[in-house]
Amino acid sequence: MIEVLRRMTPAQKMEALDNIWLSAQEFVRAGVRHQYPEWTQAEQAAEVVKRMMGRSGE
Repeated sequence: MIEVLRRMTPAQKMEALDNIWLSAQEFVRAGVRHQYPEWTQAEQAAEVVKRMMGRSGE
């Protein structure tokens, strides 16, 4: 894995990081929708932002 990363250009690394971030965001979004199905889409989106920013306990 390390060798693969070493061979990647900075742009490729940023693209990979972006893909990981988007996947994590979708995973969190699905969890929030499951946990709070009665919330509006705006409320769910706000919770996703809080969790992605590390503030889920507030």
